[in-house]
Amino acid sequence: MKLFYSQGACSLAPHILLEEIGLPYTAQQISFDNGDGEKPEFKKMSPFGYIPILETNDGEFLTEGVAIQLFIADQKSEMNFAPRAGSFERVKLHQWMNLIATEIHKGFSPLFGPQAYSKTPAGAEEVKSVCTEALGKKLDIVDSLLANKKYVMGDQFTTADAYLFTVFSWSNYVGLKREKWPNLVAHAKTMMERPAVRRVMEAEDLLD
Repeated sequence: MKLFYSQGACSLAPHILLEEIGLPYTAQQISFDNGDGEKPEFKKMSPFGYIPILETNDGEFLTEGVAIQLFIADQKSEMNFAPRAGSFERVKLHQWMNLIATEIHKGFSPLFGPQAYSKTPAGAEEVKSVCTEALGKKLDIVDSLLANKKYVMGDQFTTADAYLFTVFSWSNYVGLKREKWPNLVAHAKTMMERPAVRRVMEAEDLLD
């Protein structure tokens, strides 16, 4: 398998999962600053111009992070990074993955480029302020749901942990005060204790 990723972006989650399952893979960094995302060969793989992209062993291209993460987990189903298909626990995992994708992941997006949501600098600042407050309230809820838990689903590491760790790491770049969410901070520390996570963080040059 081959992962196309961008440093520290949402592609970090499938990158972690590929390292966790231990099957052979390669990873190619995409630099949007250098125009890689506008190249015809990239748009052919990802029509919307997003990462991550996963090229499977069959030569198919998968996009959308949630789909890619669950696909990777199922390549080594015995590791239980995603519960058995059809089980209630699998549905609960989908619930978490969708919540992270739609409420947390997308909640961060305006904070990276508020100018895209307004025609004036003052408007962009208002967008950032409003979206920061809205995201903070959602992080409050997620933090409460993590109380007394090692991982999102309990004691078992799953795809939701790789995804939540990834998006919460962005708080370092948008000026959020991480200490407001002690359970999320504890979860991030637990994740950093996993050797596969540290290897990927080092590979993407994300370690301090």
